Amino acid sequence: MNKMAHTRVLRYPLLLECCQFAPHALWQHVFEDLAYGMAPVGTVLEDDVLCCPVKQQEFSYSLAPCDEKDAQTTFDDLYGLLRNRRGLLRNKDVLLRTR
Repeated sequence: MNKMAHTRVLRYPLLLECCQFAPHALWQHVFEDLAYGMAPVGTVLEDDVLCCPVKQQEFSYSLAPCDEKDAQTTFDDLYGLLRNRRGLLRNKDVLLRTR
C-alpha cells in the first residue's frame, strides 16, 4: 500500500505572524491552523473569507493577502470575532465565565 505524505501548504503567512500575539497556546494553534487553511470548529474558510454561519454568531472576515492588514490588526480582529462572536474559549475561560 502506497501512503502519500500529507503536506501542509501555507496559505496565509500573515496568520503565522499573528501567533506572537496569542495569549495562550490554544490561540497559537488556532492561528497556525488558519494559516494553513484549516478553519476552527463552527467556521468555514472559502475563497479567502473566514465565515461563521451559526445563527446569531454570523460573521465574515477576508483573509485575502491584498487587504494589506498588519499582523496586530488581523490578530485583534480575528481574536475578537472568534472569542466574542463565535464563543471560542479555553476550558479555563469557560469555567471563569460561569462563576
